[in-house]
Amino acid sequence: MPTNIDSPLARRIAAFAFLVFIFGSTLWVLSPFFASLAWAGILAYVTWPLHQRINRRLPGRENVVSLLMTLGVATTLLVPLLWVMFTVVSDVATASAILKQLAATGLPPLPDGMRHWPAADWLVAQYDRVQGDAEWVRTQMGTLGLLDATALKMLAGGVGRNAAKFGIAVFALFFLYRHGDDLLAQFRRVATRWLGESARGYIQAVGVTVRAVVFGIVLTALAQGVLAGLGYWVAGITAPALWGVITALVSLIPFVGPVVWI
Repeated sequence: MPTNIDSPLARRIAAFAFLVFIFGSTLWVLSPFFASLAWAGILAYVTWPLHQRINRRLPGRENVVSLLMTLGVATTLLVPLLWVMFTVVSDVATASAILKQLAATGLPPLPDGMRHWPAADWLVAQYDRVQGDAEWVRTQMGTLGLLDATALKMLAGGVGRNAAKFGIAVFALFFLYRHGDDLLAQFRRVATRWLGESARGYIQAVGVTVRAVVFGIVLTALAQGVLAGLGYWVAGITAPALWGVITALVSLIPFVGPVVWI
């Protein structure tokens, strides 16, 4: 039986298919930028109280306030990142030489004090087994690309890709500062329409969680990385910046950061 394309059902199906197509196309186009947009949203939310305070000092100058906040956040993040990036790249050659030496001679022996730790027998046994097999260590390092300085530099930073992501995050951050109130109001209306009055509690819980993650995990890991890097430098450890970055990354996992010190 022929289908009447002017019927209400056909129109609804066509409208739904069109919406699915638009939504899917939008997700496909924006998918490479989700990480940058997410970080822009997190930074805007965490620094929003400061933005509001400056906005009250400069009423009616939203564009200026948004630009000042964006430049301030970008500078605060960019200067340390550039310093760390160039320092780590310079330390990579040194680290590569050390890894090649380890691959040739095997791992160094564990400190005697570790052998007396509680429940350290299994760890010591595994370490002794690996230490006595320099060929296995060399094979594993080669598989991971840790014996090639070029591979280590690529691992230390895809500079162009990360710079582009940072630029997108900064660009989005300005508009989040500029239109954050309107965006939040629209989001609350949509959430309230779908979830009812309980949506406000959900939104507040998400906000508290984001702040807790940023301040409790990310900033703590960064602080540990900075302090560890300074400690490595004072102690005369080779490539202190590289080890500081590794400490910061590992510290994102609770209770794992001290492993790097060991």
